[in-house]
Amino acid sequence: MKRHFSGVRASVFAAALLAASAQAAFFDNTAVEPNEYFEEGPEWKELDLALPALPQEGDLLKIEFNNASTNEEFIDGKTLEVGKDGIARVSLVSRHRSGTETVTREGIRCSTAQYRLYAIKNGDEWIAPKTSVWRDIPLGQYKTLRSELYSRVLCKDGFPKKVDQVIKDIRYPPTERNW
Repeated sequence: MKRHFSGVRASVFAAALLAASAQAAFFDNTAVEPNEYFEEGPEWKELDLALPALPQEGDLLKIEFNNASTNEEFIDGKTLEVGKDGIARVSLVSRHRSGTETVTREGIRCSTAQYRLYAIKNGDEWIAPKTSVWRDIPLGQYKTLRSELYSRVLCKDGFPKKVDQVIKDIRYPPTERNW
C-alpha cells in the first residue's frame, strides 16, 4: 500500500513539473509569436477638472435605492457629467433622518468599478478630503450607495452612461417603464 501512494505522489509531482514547464514556455517571449495587429493603447490619465457650484435644491434628482441606504439620496442633475477620461462625476446629497445633510463631489470609474471623493461641502464651499485616491466599489451582496450608483445609475457594462440617459433612468426607472 505504501508503494502505491508513493507512486501516486511521484506521478502527481511529475505532472505538476510538466505543467509548470509548459506554462513557463507559453509565457516565454520566444514561445509565443507577437500579435502584429495589437497596439498598446495610451495610458489612462484622469482629467483635471474644476469643481462645479454647490448643488441647488431645484437641481436635485431623488434616487430610490432598495436596502442601500436609509437616507434620502439625491444627484445634482445640473452638474452631472461624463468626462473624456470616462469618469462619471456627480454631486451627491444625502439627507439623514436626523435632518443633517452630507454633500460630496465624487467620480465613478466604470471601467474599473472604482470611486474617488473629490470634495466635501463645508458651509458654503467645497473642501478637499484628507485623502482622494481611487478605491474599489464593493460589488457583493451587501448594497451600498456607491455600488448602486455604479450598477444601476451611472454605468452599464463597464462604460459610463450618457448624462441624458442617467437623468431619464432616475426620473423614470427602467423597472417602471413599459417595454
